This record gives sequence, C-alpha cells and structure tokens, in this order.
Amino acid sequence: LAERIRATSARGVLIEISALDIVDSFIGRMIATISALAAVMETKLVTAASELARNAVVYGGGGTMSWHVVRDGMRAGIRLEFVDQGPGIADIAQALTDGWTSGTGMGLGLSGSRRLVDAFEIDSAPRARHAGGDHQMGVGFIGQATRVIPVEEATRVGQVRREARALAACAGFGELDAGRVTLAATEVATNVLRHGGGGRVLLSLVQGRTGPGVEVCAIDRGPGFSLERCLPDGYTTGAGSPGQGLGAIRRQAQVFDVWSDAGGAVVLAWIYPEHSRDEDLDYGALRVPLGRETVCGDAWFLGRDGARVVVALVDGLGHGVQAGEAAAAGIEAVAEAPELAPDLQLGRMHARMAGSRGGAVAVACHEPEAGLVRFSGVGNIAASVHEAGLPARGLPSHPGIVGGQYRRAPGFSLPVAPGALLLLHSDGLQSRWNLARYEGLAFRHPALVLAVLLRDFDRGRDDTGAIAVRLGGRA
Repeated sequence: LAERIRATSARGVLIEISALDIVDSFIGRMIATISALAAVMETKLVTAASELARNAVVYGGGGTMSWHVVRDGMRAGIRLEFVDQGPGIADIAQALTDGWTSGTGMGLGLSGSRRLVDAFEIDSAPRARHAGGDHQMGVGFIGQATRVIPVEEATRVGQVRREARALAACAGFGELDAGRVTLAATEVATNVLRHGGGGRVLLSLVQGRTGPGVEVCAIDRGPGFSLERCLPDGYTTGAGSPGQGLGAIRRQAQVFDVWSDAGGAVVLAWIYPEHSRDEDLDYGALRVPLGRETVCGDAWFLGRDGARVVVALVDGLGHGVQAGEAAAAGIEAVAEAPELAPDLQLGRMHARMAGSRGGAVAVACHEPEAGLVRFSGVGNIAASVHEAGLPARGLPSHPGIVGGQYRRAPGFSLPVAPGALLLLHSDGLQSRWNLARYEGLAFRHPALVLAVLLRDFDRGRDDTGAIAVRLGGRA
C-alpha cells in the first residue's frame, strides 16, 4: 500500500473495514508512517484510529475508513473519516461523555478519541433510512460486505461464533437474542466441519421491515442430508455438535431455508429480535471481496416502497480500493433518488462516477400496478427474471463503462407476474447456471438461491456482487 501511494502520489486512500484483523493490519501505523508524523502524534493517531475503526466493525458491521493529507499553512496532518451503516448511535451526547464505553473497545470511547485529536465531528442516523428527496421510500439501504469464513478446522467454529456475536451487537441485539445468533452460528459451523467435510459460513447484517438482523449461512460440498430426518427437535449425530439439530436453528430464525443435493448442502438462517414479526423483505444479497482483499469492488442498493422495488448493482472495474470507490459513488447516486426511472439513474451514476475507474451498472424497478420490470444496464451485469411455467428471461445491457464512456440508450421493460424472482449478479459468478436444473429452487428464499449459485458457480478470481428479490410477494 505504501509503495503504491508513493508511486502514484496519492493524497488519500479508502479502506473497507469488515473484520478486526483488518483494523490491526491497516489502521493507524501505516498512515502515520506514510505521513512521517512525530512519534507522539503517531501514538495519538494510532490510538484514536484503532478505537474508531473497531467501533465501525463491532457496532456498525464494518464500513469504510478514508484518510486525506491536510495542510494549514506550514502544518501538515491527516483527516480520518469512518463511515458505517449500522444501527446508529441512539444518544450521541451520552456516547461523548467522558468515561462512557461499551466495555468492548480500549475503554477510551468516543470522548477519549476526541481528546486525542485537534478536530472531531460525529453524525448518526438510523441505518434503515428514507431516501430520495421529497419522495419517501418505505425502506432503502446499501449492502455491506459479506463476511466469508472458511471452516476447515475446529478453531474456525470459534471464529464463526465470535464474529456472529459481534454482528448481533452491531444489530443492537440484547443478550438473549445475541445468544440465539451464537447458537445458530455454532451449530451450522460445526455441521459444516463434521458432516460436510469443511466449507464456508457467510455472515452479514440483513435489513428487515423495522430493523436489522443477522444472516448465518453455511455452505458445504459434503454428501448432503435428509431434511426429513434432520429437522426433528433434538436430532444429532453425536459427533461433537451441541446436539441442538437443525430443528433448534429453525426455532431461532425468522427465516429458515435449506438445500441439499449431490453437490452439497446450504443452510440459511436469518435472525431478528425475538419479538419481531413479519420482518422479511424477501431478498438475498452477496458482496464478497476477492481473496484477501479488504474492499469489495461490487456494491448494491435495495429500496422498497410498498410493493414497488428498486434494485441497483455496480461492479467497479477491477477490484480493491479504487473499484470500491467507483462502486460506492454509483450506488450512493441511486440511494439519494430511488424514485427516478432506471435510465435516468444511469445518467446520475455516470456523472457521480466520473473521474473514478467507472464500472458496469444495472438498475431495475418493479412497478406492480403496471405489472412491469423496467431495466437499464451498461456493461456485464447479468440480470434475469424467473417465473413459474416460463423459461428464464434475460434483461439486456448495453456496452460501455459508466463513469467512463458509454452511449445513452433507452431502458427496457418486461411484463412480470407476482412472485417472480429478479436476480442480478456481477461476473464474480459464472453466467452458465440454469435454475431449471435445480428443481424448485427458484421458488425458495432469494438468499438461498444466491448461496447455491455461489457454491456451484463462484469464479474465485473476482469480487462477487449479487442481489435477488421476490417481486410482489410469493407466488
């Protein structure tokens, strides 16, 4: 990173922070060394940056840290900005009180970080927010990175448990609800290791109608299982699992779905606070960075206003920080005005992404009164609609690079029936899949559909962005 900054004379960097090890690897010391600050200033910067970055991970579910060199006459310094889309801070005044801390950081809290720097500002708002000027979406949100944890040895089960509990804290869960998340995460990770021969567990914050929840999804390539046999309460093989069985996981989760075939198994659980009812927005999404990258170059947005749905996906060119910056710029443009038609959205995104690497973009809007999906796309985002009794129908995109060079073209409309599945994905997934080969999968939960496609069609050499939405309710 330091060599790249020196080679390009960069004055700022955006780093996505999605796990505590990223905080330890990148925050503070790297940027302090690059800017050649004095030792005492370096210590202050490292301490404040570490505390704020850990807050973004533990309470915000991850986010971004941007830094910029600033000058005031002969003085040089660094401006840090931490952004997350977690549940927000309910009482900023209390959080800034000296000595106030949740007990999970260094104990400095926000007030301690403020004392270490020359200028400090904070702004907080609920994550599930209204967007779009005078038009108020029922709910609109930008997806965060999906945490993918390989489970190939017993120590990984503990890692899954710890990170799942941290996400529960981000979602504002109390102890009992956090315990439900921990139980589900431990059970599915243990099953992946013991019975699937190893695999992956996906963790992410998900959005409900009134607040956030936690997704726990296990993917393996084992021999599969008999759902009828494994779901009854108390079923266990006795091979070292907690003995709760899939039935217990189903009881903890408001959304529960499974898939098992010759290619392995997928177990999906979405957990909201226990008192929550009818939280599910009937969507699924992936935002998986390539390999050890700390930033995902793909980004997505979902807005719902009653039965009206707006979906956007951006694949920034390449991968890493610059791809992430391009994708974030495009998605923010949609989130600010989700009421606009897809072809107008592309014009806004193009203007916002100008000067960045640019990327491939797709925007779709379901208008239930008209029975139509309106779509505009540029680049290699794959988009399709899946309905009962009909072959899959693709939504065509035009060539070009949004933020770079493309020729504006009219949007495309497609009639759809209630219950159709709208699916968009970047080229992190191969395009040769066919849902018709998975009997009944198209009618399962959209998050389960994406997890199965990730299992079987992950390229493994690029970021993976995908979003699937059930339109107008289930068929």
